[in-house]
Amino acid sequence: DRGGRKTVNATIAGALASTAVRIVEMLFGEPPQLGEACAEWQASFRSDMTGVIGVAGSRPGLVAVHARRETVRELASRLIGKTEPSDEELRDTICEFSNMVAGNLAMHANEALPSLAISLPSGVAGENYYLRFVGGIERIIQPLSIGELELIIELVLDSEDVHEAATQRASAEAGGDDV
Repeated sequence: DRGGRKTVNATIAGALASTAVRIVEMLFGEPPQLGEACAEWQASFRSDMTGVIGVAGSRPGLVAVHARRETVRELASRLIGKTEPSDEELRDTICEFSNMVAGNLAMHANEALPSLAISLPSGVAGENYYLRFVGGIERIIQPLSIGELELIIELVLDSEDVHEAATQRASAEAGGDDV
């Protein structure tokens, strides 16, 4: 905590920011403007669509990419070449973008998050919603913009305390079965 605000793990936040820059530069030919990484959802964040990827490995969790429908429409024009994509194509686009982010993070964040494996993406659409978590997590939210387009990339991991306790419990249970 810093003055009542939760802080983010700088190494993991750096890996997430580098991933975002790589993907956006590849698609748009220019780097994004990165906002300050934070650990809590901000009232100013807006989202109509989310692509979610489960993450397994040293610290299980998820990668989520949140965006307004207009931003996803622009991503669709870059990814699938459609200027008027259907709702299904928009959902596929946010899922594919989140898959690109999660896959790139898994490849390039080995030091901070070793042995990551990712799931297939799921898409969520609605109006101005956000994901809320009860506890036991580490959350890193990286807002970014490309011109007028805004994206929020979120990484949610089991907190190190929760992960350590689960690992010890699993180890004890496995040891108890050996005779």
